[in-house]
Amino acid sequence: MLKIAIFDDEEIIVNYVENLIRENIQENIKIYKYTKMEEIKRDVKKGILTDIDIMYIDIKINRTNGIIVAEKLQRENPKLKVIFMTAFSQYSEEIFRTKPTYLLLKPIKKENFEKSLHKALQDRINDRANKKIQSFSVKGKIFNIQIDQVKYIESIKRVIFIYEQNFNRKLYAKLNEIQKNLPKEFVRCHQSYIVNLEKVKELNTKEFILNTGEKIPISQTRYKHTKESFIKYLGETL
Repeated sequence: MLKIAIFDDEEIIVNYVENLIRENIQENIKIYKYTKMEEIKRDVKKGILTDIDIMYIDIKINRTNGIIVAEKLQRENPKLKVIFMTAFSQYSEEIFRTKPTYLLLKPIKKENFEKSLHKALQDRINDRANKKIQSFSVKGKIFNIQIDQVKYIESIKRVIFIYEQNFNRKLYAKLNEIQKNLPKEFVRCHQSYIVNLEKVKELNTKEFILNTGEKIPISQTRYKHTKESFIKYLGETL
């Protein structure tokens, strides 16, 4: 099911965008409509917005900055396609603090809306096509992991815990066995931890802080290599 959220303080615009979505999409969809920040916060607490596919959001909603809202939502849901709506073109540079899919100027023209929706759907298809599936063989068993969903991996007394976005996996293996099959964005920052740098928000001298707020320790002996790996990763993604 395709899930789309609409956030604007004018209900008439929210309903207008909903109607345009339903005119253009025939598949099974779920639309969440918001006109107040309190409604967004309520559904964030419920976890509803962690798997939204597309969001149409006004840049200025009463006293709320839609760019900041989108930024926070994308931290929790990196695959979220954000389409900003605004009557003020001067905000166009600020939106790149997020990963915008499209910018719609108000009043919203039907042909421009259709372009924005097509772009979001195409980006979603491309994301699916680019999913990285990694196969692992441990003690005669073979299993597949969608590698871009992994946040970090932890070893506790020969038990490996793989923490993914919406699922935790447990298996009996050595961390070295897992590490050798991982792509370069995974770094061993501690004797017991491997982190996916794609999920990192911040690095300090003691730990990684992930986009989810989780903290992963960095050992002193591995700090130099970890920092160099992170800097190199950032350089390649800029």
